[in-house]
Amino acid sequence: TLWSLGVLEENQIRIADLEGISHVVNGMMANITFEKVQKQACGCLCTLSADSRNKTLIRDFGGVDAIVYAMWAHYSSDSLLIEACRALSSLAVNIQTNEVMIATEGE
Repeated sequence: TLWSLGVLEENQIRIADLEGISHVVNGMMANITFEKVQKQACGCLCTLSADSRNKTLIRDFGGVDAIVYAMWAHYSSDSLLIEACRALSSLAVNIQTNEVMIATEGE
């Protein structure tokens, strides 16, 4: 899966260059009722967000919204909520600048 492939830094860049991030986000939105798809996609986005460029792409493609929708749709699934929170946490902080980024999107 992309989640496993995304562990390697060079694969994170390659996946983004081949529009993998938009495919993951679109897949989440198209399959919102499938808990396993949502959990795997959240894990994938968390892994891909290790690259700062990918964080921006994930946000630009609607990844934050897709993660929140997944949490809403599967609010009783502890395992999905854990992966979703991991993904949001990873997306929220820019390690290089130590800034929180998601908070400003809703303002």
